[in-house]
Amino acid sequence: MDRTQLVLDVDTGVDDALAIILAFRSPAAEVLAIGTVAGNIGAAQAATNTLKVLDVLGVRVPVAVGLDEAIGQTLPLARHVHGQDGMGDAGIPAASGQPSGEHAVDQLIRLAREHPGQITLFACGPLTNVATALLCEPALPRLLKELVIMGGAADAIG
Repeated sequence: MDRTQLVLDVDTGVDDALAIILAFRSPAAEVLAIGTVAGNIGAAQAATNTLKVLDVLGVRVPVAVGLDEAIGQTLPLARHVHGQDGMGDAGIPAASGQPSGEHAVDQLIRLAREHPGQITLFACGPLTNVATALLCEPALPRLLKELVIMGGAADAIG
């Protein structure tokens, strides 16, 4: 069976933590890398949270920090829902890994160019990194196999 090559773009709070776990536990998926974006929590904290989830799973892939500001609007974080750390203030031990140092937008563009037509981008946070990557690389839609979005809200920002 061919496995779907995934790049995840997340704002890891408790909901995205579950999405990451499901992606890694799916025999149909191969996660190549993860980028973080501000949404539930800031992008750097989302990377820390992502690394904590990877520790729990016992896996390692590059985690790149992305954009911390929304495009054209103020981004309301969801600390009132996800806690100050984005993970329900559950006291999860510190992550053993560090972010890669590559920007999440650059990582996405690089991987799409290296694997044209093979990558599914799964965006389950604000689309700031995705929009910026599209501005920087207009061919991105043709370079990706598909884009899957977990998002949207009725009568609210998000």
